[in-house]
Amino acid sequence: MNLVYSCVFHQENYIQLISVLLKSYRLYGNEKTNVKYLVITSKYFKEDIQNIFDELDIFGELWLMENNTIFESAYSRLKIFKYPDINKYETILYLDCDILITNDIQNIFSLTLSDKLYVLQENFHRTNHCYFFNDDELNNLPPDSTFTSGIILFKNTVTIKNFFNEILKHINIHLKNNEKIPFCLEQPFIIYHSIIKNMYDNKLLIGTVVNNPDKLNGETICHFPTSPGHYKSKIYLMYNFIVNVLFEEKKTKTNTTKIIGNVYTWNNSNIQFLTNGNMNAFGVGKYYFITKTLIKAKFGNQEHLIKFNYNFTKFFSVRKADLNLVKGHILTFDKL
Repeated sequence: MNLVYSCVFHQENYIQLISVLLKSYRLYGNEKTNVKYLVITSKYFKEDIQNIFDELDIFGELWLMENNTIFESAYSRLKIFKYPDINKYETILYLDCDILITNDIQNIFSLTLSDKLYVLQENFHRTNHCYFFNDDELNNLPPDSTFTSGIILFKNTVTIKNFFNEILKHINIHLKNNEKIPFCLEQPFIIYHSIIKNMYDNKLLIGTVVNNPDKLNGETICHFPTSPGHYKSKIYLMYNFIVNVLFEEKKTKTNTTKIIGNVYTWNNSNIQFLTNGNMNAFGVGKYYFITKTLIKAKFGNQEHLIKFNYNFTKFFSVRKADLNLVKGHILTFDKL
């Protein structure tokens, strides 16, 4: 089993971010019985996030934790080894909430890993990355040695567990001494310890993970980092990418007759898929396949991404205009 996890605390707006992330996870990540999605959150957000899991039929779980500050919320990702069921999982992937999944998540979990943190290289910044290095140490660092802590892939081993505990110990001492909290919160702590102990690889994920893309090149994870905690800029970038990139993907050679003639529920009405990319859906509609189970459809003056399960008996759909969700199931298998 493998684990994906994210943390949602303090800002209620972040429920919207995790909702968009999880929608992309279901649209593009594909159905996996060997992957669980964990959200670490507070009792105040429990019901809302559970509703998202239920609405999207995600194999997910909540782990409740109470944090008093934004900083404490940020470094809660390092407490993952205290999760009661952690020993069930072989490989673990941490994701910030300002992320979209745009390809099969198995692309990440099929990578060959050692006892390191696998992270994405990021352009060097003295404050955001190297807060704890003195000038002499900084001068000896290669310019490509920094990374974002928004995506962290690692094996579930004693070595990594002990490494996380060392970082947490540093954080606790920092707090005890009433030191200033870095602008990028937990990130400089993780980077400092990763570099001085050579416990990271920031090259392997290049091509699989990308920061602030303006188009898709087969990446699995698209990250849209802005200032820590700045919801508006993050949701703007994520929505902009969905509308202008994901909804504009061209049709593939993928074609199937499995849905032709089928009628599906759509709220209080129904839709039917016909031959030659035509639909009966509130009038005349059109559709085409993007992947084996994902189609783009246009009907009723709206555009939708519709994701089917493997046997095309049910689906969920995301509307371009507002990312509204519709779920449906098959009514007939009548063929034309």
